[in-house]
Amino acid sequence: EVWWMMGLNAGLRKSDNQRLVWSNVRFLPSGIAELHIPIQKTKNRKDIIPCDKKLSALLKKRFLDQGSNLKGKVFPKTVMDRTRDKDLIRAGIEKFDSDGKVVDFHSCRMTLGTNLVSQGVTEGVLKSILRHQDHRTTLTYYNDSNSEVSKKARSDAINKMIKSRR
Repeated sequence: EVWWMMGLNAGLRKSDNQRLVWSNVRFLPSGIAELHIPIQKTKNRKDIIPCDKKLSALLKKRFLDQGSNLKGKVFPKTVMDRTRDKDLIRAGIEKFDSDGKVVDFHSCRMTLGTNLVSQGVTEGVLKSILRHQDHRTTLTYYNDSNSEVSKKARSDAINKMIKSRR
């Protein structure tokens, strides 16, 4: 569960999950966890991602269950396709959506982006949450372009960009 929630609620990439070690997770006195994600492309930058209460609680339980070892990986094993397929069956989720796109870990990021757009999150905030350098990546790939809400939000964002460049 926590593997999938890292993509769906925190917007992590599969490679982020694979590399994440407990020393990159901070448990705050408030009960919230922060993920300090080193950025591969830049040597001195780390993104700090706050987790919601449910994800924070699941991370804390996992940390304690694994023996509270700060040097260990959060996910010692990567969720591979066979495990994903079993997880989808257990959850009653079809492997392919109505457009024929496979449901995988990366689709969690698209779902997060679409949900945030539908909640009215601005382009800049969405770009920051998904940790993109270029807003066009966010607008092009990380919201469901078939959703009417997403189409309008994307159109509004593009119009806003055009106006700001005049």
